[in-house]
Amino acid sequence: MSKYCIYISFVFVLVSFAACHDEPDYRVDGSLNEYLQRFLHEGALRGKTFDLKAQGIILEYGDLEGGVAGRCYYENPIRIVIDNAYWDGISSSPNAEDLKENLVFHELGHGLLDRRHTNEYLPNGDWKSIMCGGLVKDDRSWNINYRGIRRAYYLDELFNSNAPIPYWANKQFTDSVTEQLIVQDDFNSAIFWPIGNNESYAASYANGYYRFENKNAYGIFVARPVSINSDEDFYLETSLKIESTLLDKQAGLMFGYGQIPISANYFTVSNKNRSFIGHNTCYGWYTELLQAGLQSNEYNTLAIRKIGDEIYYYINGACVYYDQLSINKIGNAFGFEVSGQCVISIDYFYMYTSALRNTSIVNMAKIDPIVLENHKSQWLNK
Repeated sequence: MSKYCIYISFVFVLVSFAACHDEPDYRVDGSLNEYLQRFLHEGALRGKTFDLKAQGIILEYGDLEGGVAGRCYYENPIRIVIDNAYWDGISSSPNAEDLKENLVFHELGHGLLDRRHTNEYLPNGDWKSIMCGGLVKDDRSWNINYRGIRRAYYLDELFNSNAPIPYWANKQFTDSVTEQLIVQDDFNSAIFWPIGNNESYAASYANGYYRFENKNAYGIFVARPVSINSDEDFYLETSLKIESTLLDKQAGLMFGYGQIPISANYFTVSNKNRSFIGHNTCYGWYTELLQAGLQSNEYNTLAIRKIGDEIYYYINGACVYYDQLSINKIGNAFGFEVSGQCVISIDYFYMYTSALRNTSIVNMAKIDPIVLENHKSQWLNK
């Protein structure tokens, strides 16, 4: 998502007319009115009201240059332009409503609330505000996890920059659970995972490690079927190393529905000390987080714990993020995501569940890697 706020200086010539008074310009294009009315409603709930008929506003579609998705012009009245190409591009995404609302609310935050860009972090590493933008901070994307339980906080903060820190920014898993180990792959034999060398990938076992090279330009899911569904509770853990030297290459865990149409959640890391959380059908990852605990070009332990709709993410034994699932088709594919032109080495893959299972479930046929034809997008500059 890209949002720029343009400040333009004007010299106003005031001319008085005894019997002439122009009404402020009020123009709102098509479906943008729905988001404007949502903004006004959310503002009213928080004690902020606006008389736009009196002060005027222009909210319109246009063709912006430089990959910019939205611009707020400080004119009289305020004029906001939403880029046609970006709007159309995100419309087919399952999280389109979140993306569109975030974009329009950000620009209205500039124009109606006089908010400027703020690039602070919450304790869990999320952006503190949907008003993040402007000068790039920490070479990090503006992708913001504006969805589900997080939306209420981000709206509170939009209308009140002193809103209290949300509970989910500090939440850890503290319950006691009894889990059964149902998958224990130490990669001493080629039973459950793809092996071979072809134009799409090269995969092999050696000395208790599984090496996988993705030759595609796009990401691949390397998964194995397990006879539990991804809507059940489980714990996944792996130790992997990204062999590729390019810092933007990503790899990590995935779970979900592995048949066409593919619907899978992912938790990946990079040698740039970043983690990424998202869903393959969504436009862009939900969030990109700085992770000081990651060891670049070394083996890192990654884990996902799912309890109901709650999900916890771990790096090297520390819980680094909490979220709730919003897109989660039932599926039995569990494994890895490997970004395009990336090589990884995996030490082990373990899976636990709190449901009682027959140990024979591990003796299921392997499945071929799934090529992801869509790109994981970085939201454009704001």
